[in-house]
Amino acid sequence: MELDAIILSMISGSGIYHVESGNGTSITNLAKLLIQLSRKNSEIIYTSTRVGQIIYSVVNIAKSQKELGFYIKIPLKDSLSTLYFF
Repeated sequence: MELDAIILSMISGSGIYHVESGNGTSITNLAKLLIQLSRKNSEIIYTSTRVGQIIYSVVNIAKSQKELGFYIKIPLKDSLSTLYFF
């Protein structure tokens, strides 16, 4: 998560903000990135979807951009790398 967004939202004093890129990514893509970062030879195992499972979701980040002037600066892979090696 971007520290700038946390500070900006505290200063604004109101509202709930989505701190994301606004670009969707798949669970498969996340799994592949984590496998790559871990340097493990893991296998992704797919199962059938469950009833009520959300297939696709991207949040609206317009409020964060408009009210906070916040835009993601760090790509997903770099953010995951920082978290993984923390």
